[in-house]
Amino acid sequence: MKKIITALLLAVIMLLCCLQVYAADGNVTYGENASGIVFAPGSDRSLTDLFPNFKGVMPGDDLTQTITLKNSAASGKKIDIYMRAQSTDEASAELLSQLILRTAVKDEQSVKEIFHAAPSDTSGLDAWVLLGTLESGGSVDLELSLSVPVEMDNTMQDKIGTLNWEFRVYEFSVDGMGGTIFDNLLFIIWLVITLCAVTILILILCRKKDKEEPDNSEEPLNSEEAINSEEVINAEDELSADEEQEEKKEE
Repeated sequence: MKKIITALLLAVIMLLCCLQVYAADGNVTYGENASGIVFAPGSDRSLTDLFPNFKGVMPGDDLTQTITLKNSAASGKKIDIYMRAQSTDEASAELLSQLILRTAVKDEQSVKEIFHAAPSDTSGLDAWVLLGTLESGGSVDLELSLSVPVEMDNTMQDKIGTLNWEFRVYEFSVDGMGGTIFDNLLFIIWLVITLCAVTILILILCRKKDKEEPDNSEEPLNSEEAINSEEVINAEDELSADEEQEEKKEE
């Protein structure tokens, strides 16, 4: 059975504010409580804020932020986690249109860029993007980098930009074979059908072979039948000898 959870977060970028900033990672965790998805660390602007490193930014800054996506559901629960971006409001777009945000998905094997544009331009993330398939206890990282142009003037001082990101989780029950119960059931059905088909084909071929081979086996003659057969042969020989004698007399 598949379970679907969707949650919206508001991540905040604050420019030239006087807040003290500490480098920290953002976290998106599934399965810790009944609400489904938990966002951390949050801020006074938004409880779902994932951008603690993007506060108090200044012209010329190049900042990074890591967001860890984790499946904390019980053992036997696998998830597909997706993300998309919704359009920003006009007040946020004024600031966000002047910035460049790069977003990449990083796992143990690769780094894949999924967005590289102004944060106000959501066209690259307007459709659901699969971020990863996670076993229980598994995780994947979003690596973000924010570039602020050095030419940005004082008209942007104390401006705030809010990103509207939406996460969706599909939860699957997984059995001991490593796949979903539904997937393994389909495999078992396919295997049974294949074995039945092979068995039927073998039986058809065997019957066809039996029909094509001639039956050369003959029952052995018993003693009485053998004597009768010899008498018939001797009678035929005598008849042939008499016919030859008659032909000589006529000549």
